Amino acid sequence: MPSKIQPLVTSQFTERSPLVALGALGLLGMALLISPLFHRQLLSAGVYVGPEETVQLDPVQPREGAIGALRIDAVAQLPSNAWSVFEVQVLDSQGNVLASAIKQAWNESGTWQEEGESGVWQEQDQAGRFDIRQAAIDGPVVVAISVLEQGSSTGQPLDSPVVYRVTVAEGVIDTRFLWSGAIGVLLVAALTAIAVKAAGQTVINEQINDSDLVGRGTLGGPSKLVRVIITVKSDETSPPKLTANLAINDSYGESVYRREVVIPLSMEQEEGKVESASGSATVDLVLEPRGSYGFSVEITPDGPVDHTFLTVKEGIRTFTPTEITHIQLSTEPA
Repeated sequence: MPSKIQPLVTSQFTERSPLVALGALGLLGMALLISPLFHRQLLSAGVYVGPEETVQLDPVQPREGAIGALRIDAVAQLPSNAWSVFEVQVLDSQGNVLASAIKQAWNESGTWQEEGESGVWQEQDQAGRFDIRQAAIDGPVVVAISVLEQGSSTGQPLDSPVVYRVTVAEGVIDTRFLWSGAIGVLLVAALTAIAVKAAGQTVINEQINDSDLVGRGTLGGPSKLVRVIITVKSDETSPPKLTANLAINDSYGESVYRREVVIPLSMEQEEGKVESASGSATVDLVLEPRGSYGFSVEITPDGPVDHTFLTVKEGIRTFTPTEITHIQLSTEPA
């Protein structure tokens, strides 16, 4: 039966989802790089606030339509072995609370002695931070600091005011979410890549302790990419490469396609001496129409060949446009 044979490069079987995921990862990377460009500091000030007092800072005017969030950082500057519970509020021009957060700050220190050595230790947690969506702000805002409680770890009262340093910045992009998104996208890319590698159904899987091998199966069709995988294991007398003579026959046993495939070999050495060799080659095809096809492989030279494996899969997906051979059998008699 005559057939039409056409080598071509096609993207018909290309799976783009891993590339789309990698593209999204690239966009996230760009966002990480350019995020500092949108950052602008609006206020940096220190204020003294005593117990049960509230102090308002100067109003700030965020830009309309700015990208990112309004970030408020408040750091207590407590003396040693002191603690404070303070609240940070963001108020609009009418005094309404847009957002608030409560922080329990502490600063502890002391001395240690061990085996004749001594030193000073210090532990602290005095900084608080929260973000407000900048799109929710349409005018000037005021930051207010209120000290709800304060004291010392020794039980002594702490009545003197404490300095609180407040910083307000706009256009802040929380890179924690960008990193989380990047990790998620990377996982999606990895999973889709694994799925592409695992795609396809094995139709023929034959092996023989010789150089000649045949197999037959029902496969093909215009929407199925067929991959022929030829694997060879040979002895220490192997040349750098072998040749596989691939032949495909139709359901009547008539020749459809023949091709010589070069198989480069990888030499396996032990103590500098070649012990064996192995190699594989693949051929991608589209066979039309779907039907029963026979595949035969003959390896030359055949002297060094110990084992030959023939695997034929269909439904293969690829990462990039693929070089294939399109074989279309004629329905007309020869």
